[in-house]
Amino acid sequence: MTPTIREIQKRTAAATGVPLSDIMSYRRDGPTTRARQIAMYAARLLTPFSLPQIGQAFNRDHTTVLYTVRRIESRIYGEPDLVSAIRKVCTAGDWRKGADHG
Repeated sequence: MTPTIREIQKRTAAATGVPLSDIMSYRRDGPTTRARQIAMYAARLLTPFSLPQIGQAFNRDHTTVLYTVRRIESRIYGEPDLVSAIRKVCTAGDWRKGADHG
């Protein structure tokens, strides 16, 4: 089952401890930005939505989503806590691509 972007946003809020309202806001403090980036990255990995569609779901431009995906990909190997946070969001039960649903 493919999650909705809203479900990913909620799961990210729960996994990071950052309120959903902050993830959706224009706040730029470190924890909020990091949670938002994790949610955008997870949305890109787990859904078939385009960058503009993901951007719209976060009230952002598609170039922000592209920047976020590239930033996460460049940092993921050197930051175990980032990997852990992404795993918490991306491995929520049946969300995993290719998961055995039978």
